[in-house]
Amino acid sequence: MVDAIIRIVGGLLGVFLGRRLFWLFAAITGFLVGYNLTNTIPFMAGWPDWGRIVTGVVLGLILAGLAAVLVRLAGALVGFAVGWSLASWILPQFGITSGNPFTIWSVVIAAVCAILVLIFFDWGIIVLSSIYGASNFLLGLSAYVNLGFTAFWVILAALAVIGLFVQGAQLSGTRRR
Repeated sequence: MVDAIIRIVGGLLGVFLGRRLFWLFAAITGFLVGYNLTNTIPFMAGWPDWGRIVTGVVLGLILAGLAAVLVRLAGALVGFAVGWSLASWILPQFGITSGNPFTIWSVVIAAVCAILVLIFFDWGIIVLSSIYGASNFLLGLSAYVNLGFTAFWVILAALAVIGLFVQGAQLSGTRRR
């Protein structure tokens, strides 16, 4: 239940404010990756919620601190983390769940996302935060509402596109000043 609320709030913040509040998006990404990491590392599996939260907070604070000081490095790390998270969520949809293919595809997707952010920093963050935010929002929402497969993907695409437009307008508004 805690992770559903965190995903909903963090997802909406990512969709609409991912670039404007990059340090917050970095912190949310770090938190979600750290929180979910406790399920995938064998010695952390089965940790109570408070242990998962502490792990997420620590990783979130590290990424937020990097985002405040070393923006490009933090951007690449956030891009990699978002890419890995998206790969972990998308690849099983195509039957790739473990082993070398899963690892190779996850690294490739994560590296592409990191490179995307390094080359096109503002738009890279906007694209990734819109998609990652929309997916986290819907994953959190699915704890309360049963969305069908088609509805999930249609809402995800629509929310990500809305995020692109909102953040794109914010970006162009800050450049005019």
